[in-house]
Amino acid sequence: MTMSKNKKTFLSCNSRSSSKSELLVASQCFNQNYFKSIYPQGETIDGDFNAKEHALYLKYLFQLQGYHPSSLYDFGFGKGTLLREVAKKLECSRVGGCDVSEYALKKLQAQKWAHGWKLEQSSIHELQLPVSKTLKKKKAPYHLGLCNSVLQYMQDDEVDVSLQIMSRQCQYVYLHVPSLEDYILLKKDLKFKDPYALHRKNSFYLKKISQYFYFVSWGLLESKRYTSHRTSIFTDSIYRY
Repeated sequence: MTMSKNKKTFLSCNSRSSSKSELLVASQCFNQNYFKSIYPQGETIDGDFNAKEHALYLKYLFQLQGYHPSSLYDFGFGKGTLLREVAKKLECSRVGGCDVSEYALKKLQAQKWAHGWKLEQSSIHELQLPVSKTLKKKKAPYHLGLCNSVLQYMQDDEVDVSLQIMSRQCQYVYLHVPSLEDYILLKKDLKFKDPYALHRKNSFYLKKISQYFYFVSWGLLESKRYTSHRTSIFTDSIYRY
């Protein structure tokens, strides 16, 4: 019995490897072929074709609360489309991001509009951001983080560590991750398949996320490290959980 190329890639990308080789393996998986095979599928990639709409949603949501996030970090920037639009609409003065893919990093660094951004090749769970003075003072190094369709490519324990790191580095995180229930609908309605992803139930992500964040709006999480129900700008308790 032969194994398909996609299946081989899926197994190697999601298998445990040593810390030194893990980044190399991941980078080889999320290479040019990955981006060509996933992104050409038209309007199925949320956060790519509709990046402007996502950015406007965040802009007016924060504006409604009288808050202006001026620093932005993307945990797994991929093509950088969402990062670019959010940074532009929010007029962020400080922008950073990481991605496991060397291909994605080089492509983004080559863009003129990304000049001055602090970009690096790293997985989220191995990210070594400096512990700044603001972190010690219970103030997040970044106001807003992005994490769009990244967690489904990680092992269970890596998801937990990644969420903890994001909650320490950002006061708010705009997070989207497709669950098993979402993939079933995507396959049925749009014939979309992602052979690289792990299909986990919605309950898995909800349990993990709630350890480190409050849910305050659609897609938007608020770090429990830096805020509480009493100090949050999102005061309507019916939408906080």
